[in-house]
Amino acid sequence: MKDSILLFKKEMIAIFRDKRLILTITLIPFIFIPAIFYFNGIGQGTKPIKNFIIAYNEKVPFVSFLQQYNFQTVKIIDKSNALKFDAWDVFIYSSKEDTLLKIYVNAAKSSSGGIIKTMERYYLSFRGVYIRDQLKSMKIPINKVIPQTVKIVRINENKNSIVSFLLPFFILIYLFSNAIGVGLDSIAGEKERNTLQLLLVNRISRESILFGKLFSTMTVSLTGAIFSILGLLVLYVFKIIPNAGSTLLNVTPANFTLFAVIIITLDMLVVSILIIISSYSRTVKEGQGYILPVYFIILILGMAVMNPDSSIVSNFANWPFINSLLSMQNILNGDIHVGYIIWTIASNILFTIIILKAATVLFNRESVIFRK
Repeated sequence: MKDSILLFKKEMIAIFRDKRLILTITLIPFIFIPAIFYFNGIGQGTKPIKNFIIAYNEKVPFVSFLQQYNFQTVKIIDKSNALKFDAWDVFIYSSKEDTLLKIYVNAAKSSSGGIIKTMERYYLSFRGVYIRDQLKSMKIPINKVIPQTVKIVRINENKNSIVSFLLPFFILIYLFSNAIGVGLDSIAGEKERNTLQLLLVNRISRESILFGKLFSTMTVSLTGAIFSILGLLVLYVFKIIPNAGSTLLNVTPANFTLFAVIIITLDMLVVSILIIISSYSRTVKEGQGYILPVYFIILILGMAVMNPDSSIVSNFANWPFINSLLSMQNILNGDIHVGYIIWTIASNILFTIIILKAATVLFNRESVIFRK
């Protein structure tokens, strides 16, 4: 173990010399994953806004209604001149020849979608108030004409947030993507540079070399996952995406510990796959050819797990990688299944041991290490 730690320190020093790699495993996940949640939140729906200018040619009841809510309004009589200029955001045009009230929204404005939502909402309110006032003036009971107001109450709502589905998937992707470069280069790269022979003639067992490279690759891989979570928490603190960060903050210390253990054991499994492929590969390029099919399969499985109704979820819930994603989703949603989480952690460790045992066998064979 002492030799493994010494080799681990050597590998980490070499890794930290590469500034581009440091940015890849820290700054990119810190920005990229929070950016996905931020823009996803924007895209879920256009929010109504109120800070815009309304122009009109005649003060019809709808305009008066809007003025009660302190909208900025301006009167422009000539329609042709009004439509030529974009100083306004909305132009309400009323014509005696046409009973239809036309509302022109300046689409050149970036906020036009929110403006349309706002106008639709206020017009619905205005219409209800106007009908009630007219019926009252004609002394007609409102309940004889307008049906009862409907209140829709949501029950048995699925409280699963988008974070609980996307975050485990992105953690898996970053564990893999951050580990690929370092993991393949750790052994296959040294073969390619003819430096592995120098390492093997030292008084270090091959198992120690293997585990030293395993630990350094795991450290790099875990760093990306940690920084992606930190990025979400920063956005929550600054209230940019409140729902995303609150999902993480609602996790109890005990649940967070389980979440962390799952990530660590999942990272062990990911890195062990890369180590065995790197041990067998003659060059980094050859290793990339071997790892890409595995990466795409895991990518497809991860995307399938984001759909709770997927047949993969129901039929292969106990399989490696799938059980890790499902366990992380359950923890983020507060739906803890202790037995399933224990199985997830145990299976990750079990498969890691099996793969590392096979990697050790390969690494101890001269015919594999020095194959042409």
